[in-house]
Amino acid sequence: MRRTPHIYLALAAVVLLIVACDDDAGSKNKIFVKADQKQVVFFHRPLALAAARASPTPYPLIVLLTSDPWLMVVGSDSPAFVLYSDGTAIFRTKSGFESTKLDHNQRADLIGAFANPELAALAGGYDAASATDQPENTLLVYGNKGPFYISVYGSLDDESVREKVPTAITKAFDQLRGFRPSTAQVWWPDKVEVMIWPYEYATDRSIVWPKRWPGLDDPVTRKRGDSYSLFISSAELPALRTFLASRKEKGAIEIDGKKFAASVRLPFPHEALWMAPAT
Repeated sequence: MRRTPHIYLALAAVVLLIVACDDDAGSKNKIFVKADQKQVVFFHRPLALAAARASPTPYPLIVLLTSDPWLMVVGSDSPAFVLYSDGTAIFRTKSGFESTKLDHNQRADLIGAFANPELAALAGGYDAASATDQPENTLLVYGNKGPFYISVYGSLDDESVREKVPTAITKAFDQLRGFRPSTAQVWWPDKVEVMIWPYEYATDRSIVWPKRWPGLDDPVTRKRGDSYSLFISSAELPALRTFLASRKEKGAIEIDGKKFAASVRLPFPHEALWMAPAT
């Protein structure tokens, strides 16, 4: 018997319905890793948050952190994205950092997208990778109804990681990871941070830290055990990079008569909310 086009259309509709049902069932039957609330306790800093909100400068509303396990100083990563209360958004690109200023509606839309109760209910840490030395991705949302934090261990470019966490989480991370406004400009902080730690066993000749740059006793210098953070005007960054590049592979940087190794990072406003040590 010859089938009419209507019969073919009906059969196609049935097939599509079956496929859709299977996909929906597959989504519902996914086994996600369980959220661990203890993994995000590190970011619970009510005093630091209160201080940031009381500050005369814009404070963070939404933050995306992505850690690089191979950094010279583990845990010194600058954020991948930060939205501040005045609408300023700073985000990482392949070539560095850029910033843009969102208008009132754009800011409200972005905040609204992360004020979803469904997302807040998923707060916690998710171990989505079994391998060691994987990146960790952390979303910090400082909403009016109370902050919440979501952390995913594992590369979000790995499908096996993505399928272990709820879709609402990967969608939220993707929105910030893909944030690329048409109007943006290169961003630099007022000062760059030079992290230094002892390198007394260096065998090559040391390069001497210029006197015009802050030393160990500078009022702004921060001491952490036997390590320090020195803060230099970002206008000096080209000269700083040239200076550091002149160091031999096994040579040190001599500062105030002591030998150090160094690494440079870009500090963000109010980063005491997420950087160690927790306050």
